[in-house]
Amino acid sequence: MKSVNLPGRITLSSNSKRRYDILSKFFIVDKIVPEVEEINSSDFEKMAIENSKRKVLYAIDKNPVFPVVSGDTFVIFEDKIFGKPKNREEAFYMLKELSNNWHLVYSGFYFILQNKKSYGGVTIAKVKFKDLSDEMIENYIKTDEPMDKAGSYAIHGEGRFLIEKFEGCFYTIVGFPVVKFIKKLKEAIIENS
Repeated sequence: MKSVNLPGRITLSSNSKRRYDILSKFFIVDKIVPEVEEINSSDFEKMAIENSKRKVLYAIDKNPVFPVVSGDTFVIFEDKIFGKPKNREEAFYMLKELSNNWHLVYSGFYFILQNKKSYGGVTIAKVKFKDLSDEMIENYIKTDEPMDKAGSYAIHGEGRFLIEKFEGCFYTIVGFPVVKFIKKLKEAIIENS
């Protein structure tokens, strides 16, 4: 791939502190908090991109700096979608289910360039949890870390102690597939130059 300059500034349409932190390592990030209804679907890749797209389209009306980007991350265990827990009981249930098992993390992204051309993508990682006792789960929930995380855990925080191993991109599990996003953004800039 030929050399390409990434934009210095982007707009992120997201509630996620993780996404903001990841993208801030590479760009100056303007943040818009979207108010959109997300879909659930049995086509998980489509769902990850569609929910990301809805957040981007929300931000387009707010006079953003381009490109505008967003993402969507969720956990899949036995074909069940584990998003952010509604309460501590749901967090406990999710972590109990994930204990001593493998699960998938889907992380999608979508972005629109100044010329209104749009692109999306998804990465999938696999995570294996340790065999967790009820006490371990309860102690983790007491940290409050699970409460705004897909699957009720944060691999980049205290949740790392729940994990035995993982396969795939670390940032996919954190909440934004930044490696694939930057590759796709570079390709899009070349394609449109």
